[in-house]
Amino acid sequence: MIYGTNNPRFIKCAKEFPGKLEKVHEGRISLQPGAVYLGASKKIAVVCNVCGHEWSPFATNLTQGKGCPGCHQKRKENSAGRRSPRASEETKEFARELRKTGMVYKAIAEQLGVAPQTVARWCDSRQAAIALEHTQKWNAAAKASGKQAELCAAYYQTEHGRAIHLANAEKRRAL
Repeated sequence: MIYGTNNPRFIKCAKEFPGKLEKVHEGRISLQPGAVYLGASKKIAVVCNVCGHEWSPFATNLTQGKGCPGCHQKRKENSAGRRSPRASEETKEFARELRKTGMVYKAIAEQLGVAPQTVARWCDSRQAAIALEHTQKWNAAAKASGKQAELCAAYYQTEHGRAIHLANAEKRRAL
């Protein structure tokens, strides 16, 4: 249903909108019953056919391909950003035994599916102490300044920070 104007261009856009929505989202998002197209810069009531989430985005966001926030949240929870469970003591002991046989950290890490730095922390008490020291310094600096974003940016300028940043980026690309 179209309200508020007799402008032929507006009427044409209102008639084409459901088709555009179908084409862009391939049936994953549909208009709610009684939803009224009032223009590209106005909100319109829609529902996700995948997860059932109902929301009112701007019509132009839908035609640009922006999708369901409920589905986005579920994908985000299942992505690399979600913390994996901590390793069991059996896993750590297995890594230590492999290290005693002469295996390098990288090979052990590939076998267990963790980062080489993690294996180094499990196997070498000096590495664990260094990691703890870095964490304590970071936390103290963050509390003292209150400028965590600036600290984070400065941290990623260091060699260690760049290496971690690149490793995380590699994990995201792999997914």
